[in-house]
Formats: sequence, structure tokens, C-alpha cells
Amino acid sequence: MSSSTFDHWGTRTRGAVAALADGLPVTTRTAAALLAVVPATTVFVLRLAVNASLQGPVVDASLLRPVLFAALLGPALAALVLGASTASTSPAERVGLTFVGVFGVLAGLSPAAWLPASGAVLGGGSLAVASRIREADRQVTPLELVSSTVVLLGIALSLAASSGVATSLRTTGTTVALLGIALAPAFAGRSLSWPDLGAGALAAVAVYQAATSAPFVAGAALLVGSNVVGGSVVLVALAAGGGVAATVAGVRTGRWPVAMGAVLLLVSGVPATLAGAVGAVVALALLVSDGGAGTDIRGGPA
Repeated sequence: MSSSTFDHWGTRTRGAVAALADGLPVTTRTAAALLAVVPATTVFVLRLAVNASLQGPVVDASLLRPVLFAALLGPALAALVLGASTASTSPAERVGLTFVGVFGVLAGLSPAAWLPASGAVLGGGSLAVASRIREADRQVTPLELVSSTVVLLGIALSLAASSGVATSLRTTGTTVALLGIALAPAFAGRSLSWPDLGAGALAAVAVYQAATSAPFVAGAALLVGSNVVGGSVVLVALAAGGGVAATVAGVRTGRWPVAMGAVLLLVSGVPATLAGAVGAVVALALLVSDGGAGTDIRGGPA
């Protein structure tokens, strides 16, 4: 496909997305975030309900089947919407997010596309995030740079282990991915306050208490719900606390893409599956893009 054809297609697609967004009560980025968060959170909750009880599943495991595909398709479509939105001003960012979305959909339709899709998701996600950081209209803090790098490294290590290229990296990938989630409050920046940190601390204590009081149940729930393999209970608790703190900060300041990006990063867990990896990339794109934005209302900067 020639460059002019690609540019023409991209212009028409962005125009269609903008026209559709005009009829929505929220911004395009918030709509894309919802597209990713709802199915990912649904799968996460159902998996916990199936595996977190000693008396047997709280819900029937068959309920998982219809939503598993949506957990990959939703974030993949969200990446395409973000890439086509006018807010993504950098061509490199649009290309990266389009790669993530297209290959995410292909992997959902054909398991044979898993390996090339994993490379495309990692490469496209890294390109999109790096481009957004470089072109940001605000000062991206060093802690945000570190957090973004850790999340992307967690995706790379986890996918490498899952693909069989380096199975010995599974525990390392888990540790790095959990650390990336724990660092999510970095994207809240100066808006992070003591109430946000307090909510995160309460969540961390609750998760630690639950995991230590019922270690076998917690281990099964973390493995199935968040793909945690070999991660310490303390780090799991810190990840839960970091995700909750960033979510509360986003909600309190009205920055819904930040809040939903934090939720998506949290429920995606360790990105050892393509659904988790695509979810983590979309979450990171939302957090990096909107971490310094104002209130996300219709007509706002997000």
C-alpha cells in the first residue's frame, strides 16, 4: 500500500471516529477506555469468582467463554480508536497503536497469529508510548519514564516466557509487571494526595491479609485471574495498592482516562497473554497521554 493511500485511509478513518465522537457524552479517549476496561474487568471478576472460593466456584466457569474473546477484542479495538482519534497527533503513535489493534484482532481470530502478534503488540506499543512521551505537550516526569519502561519491560519478559522463547523468565516477568502496576501512581503526578495514597494502602493491606490467610486459594486466584507466577505476596499487595491509588486519584480529579487506564493496568495483571499485553499497552497509552491533562469532560483536553 502506497504512502498516499495509507494517509488517505488514515484521514478518512480519523474523520469517521471524530464524527462518531461528536455524538457521545464523553471524549473519544474515555469511550476507548471504556471499550477496553469493561470486558477486561468482567473477565477478571469472573475468574476470581470461579477460583477464589474453597466451597467451589461462585459462578459457573462456562460464563467465561463468551467474554474471553471480548477481553482481547475490546482492548484491541480501543487501540484502533485511540490511533484513529485526532488526539493522537503523532504519526508514529498512530502507526504503533494501529499495529497493536490490528494484530490484537488477528490473534483473537486465529491462534496461529499469536507469535507475530506478540511482537507487533510489543513493538507497536513501545513505538506509541515513546512517541507520545516525546511529543507530549507537558513535562513528563522521570518517574513516569521509569514506570513506562518497567511496564513495557514486563510485557516483553512475560510474552517471551509465554511464547517458549525464554520460559525461565516467567517469574522475572511477573515481578517486573507487578512492579510496573505498583508504580501507576506516578502518572497521577502532583494531583496525587493523601486520600489517594490512603485508599491504596488500605487495598494493599486487604490483599496482603487475604493472601496470607488463605494462601492456596489466593495462589490459584492470582494465577488464573492475574497470571501471577512466582511473585511475592508483598509485591502483589503493592501492585493492588498502586493501581487503586492511581484510580482514586483519577476519579477524584475527574481525569477518567487516567482512572480507567489504572484499572485496566490492574486487571490486565501480568501480561503473559495477548489479551493482557494489549490491555497493558492501551492502559499505558491512556496513562501517559492523560497523566497531566485537566478534567476530562466534553470539550476538555483529554
